[in-house]
Amino acid sequence: MQPSTSLLHALDFGERIESSVSTPGGRLSLATGTPIPTSDLTGISTIYYPYFHGDRIWLYDGSRLVLRTIASEPSVAVPSTIFRGFDVWMYDNAGTPALETLDWNQTTAAITNATNATPIVITSNGHGLANGNQVGIAGIVGNTAPNGKIWFVRNVAANTFELENSAGNGAYVSGGNWYKMNGLTRATALAYQNGFLSKSGDATRLYLGSGCTIGTSGQCDDAVGRRFLDNYYHRIRRAVRVIEPTDSWNYSTATIRMVNGSRENIIEVFLGVADRTIDLRAIHHGTNTTAGQAVTTLIGVNDSTAAAPGELMGTVNVHSAGNLMVIVAELCHAPAIGYTAYTWLERAGGTATGSFRGDAGIPTFMQSGLNGVIEN
Repeated sequence: MQPSTSLLHALDFGERIESSVSTPGGRLSLATGTPIPTSDLTGISTIYYPYFHGDRIWLYDGSRLVLRTIASEPSVAVPSTIFRGFDVWMYDNAGTPALETLDWNQTTAAITNATNATPIVITSNGHGLANGNQVGIAGIVGNTAPNGKIWFVRNVAANTFELENSAGNGAYVSGGNWYKMNGLTRATALAYQNGFLSKSGDATRLYLGSGCTIGTSGQCDDAVGRRFLDNYYHRIRRAVRVIEPTDSWNYSTATIRMVNGSRENIIEVFLGVADRTIDLRAIHHGTNTTAGQAVTTLIGVNDSTAAAPGELMGTVNVHSAGNLMVIVAELCHAPAIGYTAYTWLERAGGTATGSFRGDAGIPTFMQSGLNGVIEN
């Protein structure tokens, strides 16, 4: 199949061609043959490019654009890294479209101790982190509780820091590293070639999307609580969600914290290009032991102690003691490039006991949680 004269003219002038032929036909996925997975995919080691809207793709061969047919499903291994961003490219490999990846920059350092305490105190000499930073932890032997998760950093000292809402599960033996998630950046920038995003300095690599590895080397997640594979083409609205399974709990402090003091009440996303929004709604059930006292639900952006700017937060003054209320908070936010954490938060009145419900033991009829949609 040869491109038309008008198509070639547009390509010569570097214009973006908006047609079913010019747009790459597949989608990045962690499931073979499945462009839109409907179940959680965790700990996956291969990225696939199944058909979605066709089997054609334009690729630059160094001198001109060539139209290639994707005869079989290309795939590539997830990079052998931990908590690190990467880009996914397609290129013309002697007439056959093929995938490759390129790692982003990363800040990491060794851990020399992790206390068996609540919260866990990490020792890492000269770490350079600040309160509120987020770090992934992996590789600790003995006190394994922090491994594989991303934590907020608190009570920073020169050589130590705490992992907020953490609890040790054994004596530290050896090893471990932390990986800074704040402000992840590309090692190689994106650039336009003939109207398509490509690798700066190598226009033969067509940009398809980005991802981030998890706390196990060479693995990636695409799940409702962690969307770590991001498509540039053919995005669709994907659900994001976290729920609190505890029946009920009490909290009496007028200080914002993550719901039920749990680090698990978090939604994590990773974006390769910052050109969309995420819509979130928190639904919380709460009451108070004293009439007139407030219970509040909030949503934080890369923060576990404050509501997001511009959020429509939900606060209810309980007019009679023990009167269970539904509290709702909403947020429409534009995530930055790289990693963003959305935290589900709560606050009590401070002079009486706030009582919150997860599912109140009746999950068929009641469930509190943070949920929403993002395009990826």
